This record gives sequence, structure tokens and C-alpha cells, in this order.
Amino acid sequence: KFDPTKSDSFMDPLSFNADGSPVDTSLMVGDIIREPYAGQHFYDGIIQHFEAQGYLQNEDLFVFPYDWRQDIAKTAYNEQEQQLPPEQRKDLASKIDQILQSTGASQVNIVAHSQGGLVAKRLLFDKPNYQTKVNKLILVGVPSLGSPQAAKNLLYGDTLGISFKRKDIKIGQLDPEEIKKIAQNMPAVYQLLPSQSYFIRQPLGYIYDNNLFYLSTSQKTSGYLKQKGLNNSLIDQANNFHTYNFDNFDFSSTGVETYNIVGCEQGTLGTLVIKSNSDKPNMRFTAGDGTVPLDSAKQVAGAINYYIQGGIEHSKMLSTPTIKSLVSNIIIGVDEQIPNVVTNLSQCHFNGTQLTIQSPVELDIYDENGNHIGISDDESNPFVNLGVLGSQYAEIGHNKFAYLPNGHTYSVKLTATGPGSFTFDSAVIQEGVITN
Repeated sequence: KFDPTKSDSFMDPLSFNADGSPVDTSLMVGDIIREPYAGQHFYDGIIQHFEAQGYLQNEDLFVFPYDWRQDIAKTAYNEQEQQLPPEQRKDLASKIDQILQSTGASQVNIVAHSQGGLVAKRLLFDKPNYQTKVNKLILVGVPSLGSPQAAKNLLYGDTLGISFKRKDIKIGQLDPEEIKKIAQNMPAVYQLLPSQSYFIRQPLGYIYDNNLFYLSTSQKTSGYLKQKGLNNSLIDQANNFHTYNFDNFDFSSTGVETYNIVGCEQGTLGTLVIKSNSDKPNMRFTAGDGTVPLDSAKQVAGAINYYIQGGIEHSKMLSTPTIKSLVSNIIIGVDEQIPNVVTNLSQCHFNGTQLTIQSPVELDIYDENGNHIGISDDESNPFVNLGVLGSQYAEIGHNKFAYLPNGHTYSVKLTATGPGSFTFDSAVIQEGVITN
């Protein structure tokens, strides 16, 4: 339960030193995130789905928790740990070897969500001998070419969707400044920044500065982020991680059956608009899964792509009924039409309205059925409400941003929290393009 009178400095031990090493070496990797709050299903749903089909954990169903802060390449295969006994090694390669040895199986199937997909891809890219050990690889919401959300976390921090209020006034949230502070030297956060290949798909890039205009190349963007005080060496390391060959690695030549599940209609941060000498940064939404833009997630060469219509929350993808059914069908080899799952990208549509409020107010939005978009008013479940499928809500300081998909009638409620100027902007989006 959150106590708004306490600071979030308890998270300081998660920080890294400037050289990319952990500040507190006593921290241990725990379990995967299953259900952090009642009703917030992250990975428990997919596990229960497999168990209902007869799988047993640690017999033929295994989880791979890992330190999400660390260099992704080392999480895949850590050269320094290879001299340790197998049970002491913590990389994905060792986990696969342990499973094969304990079960007597010749291959594993891997279901990898978000950053975990980069871990799996990195292992198969760096160590081709592991390609024969993997039968099917199912990628879900993977930032193959990175995500602008990582830049937001580094430049402004983020509440990670954890925020609640009473009587219209926010009383508790995860402190964005704390997230910004602990992220500054984490290698993996920098490796989640959009890569050089991202700019091929998005020629204008993902940062617009009103002095510099669009930073339209990876080199310009890297230089800009360095000028903003981010970790120079980790920016360079991230660029070296996302080589052209890695970003465009073709699974069709590996023998691994590869499937890629992509959200295509959820409002997702696409561009950060930064106004010099102003406390009013802006955001522009694009199609994706709420965290990973469509143009990043779909770029997996040699994979069969499945697109999820109707909007989907990135963190909960693996526990949604649609994706649970799709994943299990892929595993057992069943070809069955599932509602809201398409293989033709032209069947995805991104149409709606973006709201931007740059003022000291609380923003609450309701559809015609009373479904809420905005900060939660339930302390027992303090995650941002996205009560309309495909909607999005985000904040940077006093600035609030929302994406409202077409098909509903919305009412917008603004509650003042202090003095200040008032700016309200509404933009109509049609097939991903602002038209009005």
C-alpha cells in the first residue's frame, strides 16, 4: 500500500554506477512479475493457461527471471560466468542447458515478452549453436528496434502507470524523478532506446526540439542525449548493441520457427516534443501496444507476424485471453482463427483523438458507459485506468496526454490543482496521421 508521506528513495539500491555496474551487489533476482496487485495480471495468466493444459512448473514449464537492469547481451550469454558451475550461472544460455539436461529433451520452446525478446534474439544471434536447441520462438511486444519510452524515462522519468488520488486530487504516485535517477546508468535502459534501424522506418526520428527541429538520425539523437547529461559511454554501448546485422537478423536461416505478436492499435509514445527553456514538453502518439511502437515491434525478419486489433496494454499482453490462446495454439501447432488477431497489417487502423493539457489540473475522461481513463481512485489498485480499449494516458510533470480511439463519445473533466497558465490541445488522428 502506498504512503504518500514517504519518499521513493527506497529504490536507490537499484541504481548503477557510471561505469554500468550495480551500486548494491547484494540484490538478488527474484521471481517473474505475476500479479503485483489484484486484477493486474502480468504473467500469472499465461502460466495458469498452460497449467490448465497439463503443464507443470519446473517439469515441462519453466520461467526465466533475470536482472532487467543489466546489459542484455550478458543476460543472454555471460562469458564471465562460463567457468562457474551450471547451477550458479544466471544467463539464458545456461537456463536452456539446465532445462535440456534435467528433462532429457532435445529442444525448448521460448515465449519471450518485451525486453525478454531481445535477450532471446541476442543469444541466437551471438551463439548460433543454440539455434538447434530452440524449436519455436514466440516474441510478444518486443522492442526490436527500441522504444521512445526509454528516452522519456531517461529525460523525464515516469510513474510506470502507478498513481492514485482521492476526491480528484492526486495523493500518491511512483516518483518520476526517482525513476529518472535510478535509470541514468542502467545499461539495459539505454539498449531500449530506438536504434539506427529505427530511423529507416521513422525518418523524422523520435525527438523534436523547437530549436533543432527533428533529430532525424541516430547520430544526431545520440549527441543530443549526451548534451542533456545522459551517460555517454552507455549511449555508445547501446549503439554498438543495436548493429544493423542484429536489428535485421533473419530467423528464416536459423531453423527456429519464429512468431511475432504485435500490438497495432494502442496509443503509444511516438515522438517527444521538447521546447527549450520551457516546462511544457509534449508527446505525440503513434500505433503500437502502449509501450512499443508498431514500427519497432513488427521488424523481425523471418518471423510470422500476428497483429492484435483493438488495443492492448503492453505489460499485460501475455495474460490477455486473445494472446494466451494464440500462444498455446502456436505451441501445439493448431491453426485456428482467433478474434482480433490478423496477419495482414492493412487490417490495423489507428484512428482517434489526442488530448494535450499543459496546466496544473487533474485530467479524467469518461466514455458513454462511464469507463474511466486517467489516474486511479482505488488505493488497493493504484494503476492508471485505461477503461477504453486502445486508449492511453501519460504525464510529464503538470502536462497530461491522452489518446482516445474512435467509436466512443467522451466527456473530459479538468480539476484545477494550483495556479498556472492553461493550454488545451485536441488533435484528430486518421490512420496514424494528425489531420486537424
